[in-house]
Amino acid sequence: MDTDRITRYLSRATSLLHNRLDLKQRCEWLILLAYAKLYSLGRIGQDRWIPLRDTRDVASWFHESKPDFEEIEIFIKEADEACTLTEDRTFVQTLLSILPDDKDLLEDIVLKMPVSSRGTLPEGTPPSLAALAIRLLDLKENDSLADFGTGTGSFLVEAAHGSHCESFYGNDIDTHAVGIAKLRMDLLKVDGMIEQIDMFTAKQRYDKVFSNYPFLKSNRTFREEKLRLLGIERATPPFQSSDWLFNWLLATSIAPQGKAVGIMTNGSGWNSGDEHIRRYFIEQGWIEAVISLPEKLFPYTNIAASLIVFSRENRSVRMVDASKVFEKGRRLNTFGPEDIDRIVQLCKQDGKASVAVSPERLAYADFNLIPSRYLEQDIIIPNGIELQRAALSITRGAGIGASELEKRHSLHPTAFRYLMLQNITEGKVDEDLPFLKDVEPPLLKYCARNGDLVVSKIGPNFKAAVVEANEQEQVLCTGNLYIIRIDTEQFDPRYVQIHFESERGQEQLNRICVGTAMRSISIKDLKQVLIPYRSLEEQRSLVEQHQALRKSIERHRQAINAIREEMKGLLEGEGSYPKLV
Repeated sequence: MDTDRITRYLSRATSLLHNRLDLKQRCEWLILLAYAKLYSLGRIGQDRWIPLRDTRDVASWFHESKPDFEEIEIFIKEADEACTLTEDRTFVQTLLSILPDDKDLLEDIVLKMPVSSRGTLPEGTPPSLAALAIRLLDLKENDSLADFGTGTGSFLVEAAHGSHCESFYGNDIDTHAVGIAKLRMDLLKVDGMIEQIDMFTAKQRYDKVFSNYPFLKSNRTFREEKLRLLGIERATPPFQSSDWLFNWLLATSIAPQGKAVGIMTNGSGWNSGDEHIRRYFIEQGWIEAVISLPEKLFPYTNIAASLIVFSRENRSVRMVDASKVFEKGRRLNTFGPEDIDRIVQLCKQDGKASVAVSPERLAYADFNLIPSRYLEQDIIIPNGIELQRAALSITRGAGIGASELEKRHSLHPTAFRYLMLQNITEGKVDEDLPFLKDVEPPLLKYCARNGDLVVSKIGPNFKAAVVEANEQEQVLCTGNLYIIRIDTEQFDPRYVQIHFESERGQEQLNRICVGTAMRSISIKDLKQVLIPYRSLEEQRSLVEQHQALRKSIERHRQAINAIREEMKGLLEGEGSYPKLV
């Protein structure tokens, strides 16, 4: 069934029902009644129809025909209770009136209609992404397939259409979703089981497992509860993201020769709080591949995500960058059949967008699981020295918000100033930095002094400048800046600034920049940036040349500004305009 036809059914239901059901309920009832109609037409069971006039009739019919579908009975009861309040149960007849008699169309409604509060936008896994995951799982005829957090079973429906697995299993905690998933499995006539349980209580192992688990912010209570259910309260390394709870479940729920695919946020692949758990997974040989996904795949989130593939005894991790492999849509991007073929092929061999990474190389990169980290060409820095060896100290700026700075602001000159990112323009710190009333002793460590180099931590266009201040002044730097005190016996701070502003320097900083909405550099990665070593005499010569070029730019800017002013005044001469009376 195409999206337009689904939209027409939903539109008709909306226009006829007005405000009697919300959009999600309309979808559920259309599926429920389409299933009942298929039953009456002999597609599912015997050709026997009980007249369905209202919600109570539907409840009686399901109780008699499908006594194992407790979840369906629950949400029918909920609808009936809502109808009691409005004394209007006629929506059942209304929906039945718009459903077709064609068995194939009714089957499409049951199997493919999205159950969503967003109309035709599905809440679950996008179909093309589900198709990719199924290809990566490489389903075989005798496989058992599980979908943890199955929702309405759309992934299992997709898998059942394209494979001959021996059995299908799904679980979810949502009553309505489990009811719809049961209807769908029943209609497909496969060996399928759907349970309403917390996925962390599932104990059986499967040949293939999939999960589009929720992107949650982990908290202590949630983490402890799930670790207890997994039986590993004390056995797991520390971690920050809830993704690794779900990943643990997937990696330990597969048979010895099995495979699992999960959808993970990119942040879990690089943040320092998850480094130990990433290391553990890699040392166990559990991670087979990580595949970076394109943006705009999901209708319900803009969070950057990757597919992570689990199996046993892996001696390397296949890193695949599929972020540019997609069919562009008006609102959402998708994978076409050729895109899926290409990604599957990338998972088998090295190339520009795919590489097998050894545990040793992963360890050197803090077990970072972002594919682009390993697919970029090396930046050659002649005689490169790590920044941490060229600096006496590298510190973050103070985490002080704008409102707090406003309270501390002084209208009169003091011995304290503050420096924000916007105070750096074209490699120079503004001369008229704002004053502060004072700086408490705990904040002094966030102050820069004359000759210190400051570098922005937010990408992609990084700023750098050398602070010029008198000996009596303290310059408090804000949190989006790093303060670097250069060892002047080795390097001129102005030379290091020139490197950071150069094409190679900017490329270095961008490669260590991580994040989604706001990409930033960690202090650990910044310390490892390479600075090309030259003698101090060569450095100072380059600084003089750089300063001369900067002065030339300023002279030309002043000349351009003067020409612009002259252009503005061309018609201001005598006689050019009539005099104003």
